[in-house]
This record gives sequence, C-alpha cells and structure tokens, in this order.
Amino acid sequence: MALGRLLFLHLPKAYHVRSIDIVEERSSRVVNRLSVNLNEADAHPAMYWGTLGYPFELQAGKTTVVYVRSHAYSHQWFSLKVYDDENSRRALAGGRNRVCGYDGPAGKALPT
Repeated sequence: MALGRLLFLHLPKAYHVRSIDIVEERSSRVVNRLSVNLNEADAHPAMYWGTLGYPFELQAGKTTVVYVRSHAYSHQWFSLKVYDDENSRRALAGGRNRVCGYDGPAGKALPT
C-alpha cells in the first residue's frame, strides 16, 4: 500500500443535523464509508464536542473523492474544513476553550 498524506475532514456544525454519511473513493473504487446518526452519537469515535472528524489519505498518482451527505431536520447546516494532523488537533482543542462569565440575574456577559 502506498503511503500518502493523512488529512482530516471536519464538519464543525455536525450537531445541527440528524445524520451524516461519508463515502470515500480512491481511483473510482469505494475504499471507506461512515454513517453517523447524531441522535445516538455521544460515544461515536468520529465525534468530538459536536464536530465530526473523518480521516482520509491522499496518495500520489491517485484521485481521492470524498462525498458527504447530511440529513437535516429543517434546513442545511453545512460547513467543511480540511486539516493536517497538527491543525486538526488544534481546531478540535481550540473550539472548546470558550469561557463566559455572567454577572447577576440579568445575565449580563462579562468579557473573558
């Protein structure tokens, strides 16, 4: 098997949809599939705090196509990002550092 470059497809708004299907083709052959029902995705290994992460490999001299289908409740929430390993980790960790404090019963947000 030829080694290539490992990349990660992120769907950062995955938590907005009902389910997601991904089909990966390499040189016109299906090489991987993923189907995630977001109503039952709490422990799914592809999910991290509402973001779906899908690893795929680009190989020299081969064409890779990744098809994504989201099943939405009412309208489409669709955002895709592609990262290498280091930036994938940063994106997942960076999205979880939002902190907000509240002052009093009116819920006035304080700067963080």
